[in-house]
Amino acid sequence: MIRYGDDDQIGLLRDFLDPLPARVRAEHGMNLYNDYVYFWRWAIWKTAEQHPTRSAVLTYITASAYLDGPAYGALRGMLRREFDELWIIDLGGEGRGTRPDENVFEGVLTPVAIVVAVRLGASEAGENQPAEARYRRVTGSRARS
Repeated sequence: MIRYGDDDQIGLLRDFLDPLPARVRAEHGMNLYNDYVYFWRWAIWKTAEQHPTRSAVLTYITASAYLDGPAYGALRGMLRREFDELWIIDLGGEGRGTRPDENVFEGVLTPVAIVVAVRLGASEAGENQPAEARYRRVTGSRARS
């Protein structure tokens, strides 16, 4: 359903792939073939698209690449279209490279973020009013004080 639709055609993931410019798709499109992106696409479909007039809350703790990665523009756009409010808590945690920072999850090298996406029900503004996004970067240590 997400990666493959009917007759082995691309599934719902096409909504993230098709809007990418050719260069971005060639260089970064492979990043969308990731389990956490599949879960994102399914959850948006299930909470927002399958029931477009119902209130909904979607929340995830996932890799944070979708926050600013070039391949994830359509994902970000879909979140802003389908929900009324986005609360993003960027926990950092890059464990690779020259400036690693501590991850909230011990042994995890990939930066993570929490998102809470809220839809209050059918909106009169619709797609003309993107979700209000609130962002907070949290830094620190796992160690207890």
